Amino acid sequence: MQTMITVVAVCILLWIVVICMCVYEVDIRTVDTSTLKDISDVVIDQEKPVTEKIASYIDQIGNPYCYKSHGVVVKINFAGERRLEDCIQNCMNV
Repeated sequence: MQTMITVVAVCILLWIVVICMCVYEVDIRTVDTSTLKDISDVVIDQEKPVTEKIASYIDQIGNPYCYKSHGVVVKINFAGERRLEDCIQNCMNV
């Protein structure tokens, strides 16, 4: 059972990496705001495991780097030395 949970978690993380690579470079000056989801509409079941919470969040918000918050467009950038994708891949290699 533990192996199956690990495989599911890795698959979810890989799915997140693919989505993140595709949506990171959105320009908020040119993005069609009607396609962005509002984070205030996202509902996360707190009883679910973390991996399912992450998958649910990504499924509901669409682009985790660019969304709306109460109608205001928000774009998130990270100022670290490594990309999010690299950090996730490093965690999977452990």
